[in-house]
Amino acid sequence: MRIKVNEELENLTVSLSYSFDLLQKEGRVCVISYHSLEDRIVKQKFNEAKEEKLNILTKKVI
Repeated sequence: MRIKVNEELENLTVSLSYSFDLLQKEGRVCVISYHSLEDRIVKQKFNEAKEEKLNILTKKVI
């Protein structure tokens, strides 16, 4: 219920998109997720960004 009320998943999606847009050359984005729904969004957004310009440093989740 908290996730829905606070629009946390929507905010995460938007925040990740903005962070990739603001990322400078050699910059890094680090995300810690605590919920499987958050994890799914993070993986999806990183994969989308990888196709465009992002270089993922680790193949497996740490």
